Amino acid sequence: MRFLCLISVPIIVLCACTEEPNYPPEPSIDFFSISTKHFKANKVDTITVVVYFRDGDGDLGLNSSQTSPPYSEVVCKNNPRAATSTCPGNTKLNPFRYNYFIKVFKKSSSGKEEVKFTDNATFNGRFPHLSNVTKPIEGNLSYKLGVNYDVFGSPLSKGDDVSFEIQIADRALNMSNTISTTEVKIGQ
Repeated sequence: MRFLCLISVPIIVLCACTEEPNYPPEPSIDFFSISTKHFKANKVDTITVVVYFRDGDGDLGLNSSQTSPPYSEVVCKNNPRAATSTCPGNTKLNPFRYNYFIKVFKKSSSGKEEVKFTDNATFNGRFPHLSNVTKPIEGNLSYKLGVNYDVFGSPLSKGDDVSFEIQIADRALNMSNTISTTEVKIGQ
């Protein structure tokens, strides 16, 4: 079973003030909105999450060509920035092959529990470069994901209340804070 993950083109709002804002080099995000579009025939919901971001040096986003360490699929365990040819047999899956990290949570009788998908499927992904200059940036980042429910292998069912925890990373591998979204109901 595959889970579709799409990234929409980000909407960037750059500050038009005469004085640049003073943000730290680590990205910071706030929850902005969440919306769903239901496709009953396919048992898929398209969920769009929008976060508001700020970054002091504008190094957000990865191009599709950025696949060498530290953004490669696999990295050396002891030195994630080294080429894997320097550490044969001593590699690990690289979390920084992505720059958008998302966890899914489902409301349960005991509160909220993280949803685990078959085959270690994930909604993590990449968003493209948001700026070509080294200066503070801020704006909205929109991320779309297709969530299957009531199909073989999906841990989600129609009527489930789900929410998401989100973080982003910059090209220097600085992680943002983690934000939580509000809940949405699957399949409705």
